[in-house]
Amino acid sequence: MTEGSGWPSIPPGPVLVVADNAAIARSARDWCCSFAAAARVHRVRLAGTGDSCDVAAVTAEAKSLGAVAILGVGDLPTLTLAAEVAATLGLPLISGG
Repeated sequence: MTEGSGWPSIPPGPVLVVADNAAIARSARDWCCSFAAAARVHRVRLAGTGDSCDVAAVTAEAKSLGAVAILGVGDLPTLTLAAEVAATLGLPLISGG
């Protein structure tokens, strides 16, 4: 995840990754390497069902982390959850399938 590698320009700071089980299993190692190469802190959060309690919990986690962006990866409910959190906090949303 370095500038010019296809990732959008986001401010320095941590990124909260909101992902489903399949995305975590498929990509966790790549995220670790990519974020480390960009010298960027990240945290991976397993998405829940996307109800209001999940939105509140993930929003609180993003605030606690000091996230400057939300990366949503996975199925439609996961991407919807990530989008709601990003909108709530006024943060950029980076989405992947």
